[in-house]
Amino acid sequence: MERLFPRPSYPRIVLEIQKYVLTFAAGKLPPLEKGGFISITMYDLPQRALIHNPLERYSIGDRTTGLKRNPDGSVTVYLQPSSPGPDRESNWLPTPPAGPFMYVMRIYLPGEAVQKGLWEVPKPVLAQ
Repeated sequence: MERLFPRPSYPRIVLEIQKYVLTFAAGKLPPLEKGGFISITMYDLPQRALIHNPLERYSIGDRTTGLKRNPDGSVTVYLQPSSPGPDRESNWLPTPPAGPFMYVMRIYLPGEAVQKGLWEVPKPVLAQ
């Protein structure tokens, strides 16, 4: 299998203007075959267009330059319209300044656990 769009175990969510975090627990990034990677792309709604932003970043993934792990080994992606601060900006995927949005996660060369639906997609939560 070359590419997979994982289906979350929770209902599809259309997010509104808020600050969210998407955290992959330590050791819980999707398992990949050799050469595989993950990509999360942000879209505005209803147009489903890429979101213009100061970083010119339209997607983020495990190959994003500068992506940081938390001290416990987890990876947090910040989904919000404004920068989460200089120390977190490398993990920021900008959202639109107004209106609903959605993201699509793509897993290229997914490992067996992903292909069989055994890997669980993390749920976005409101940022503190």
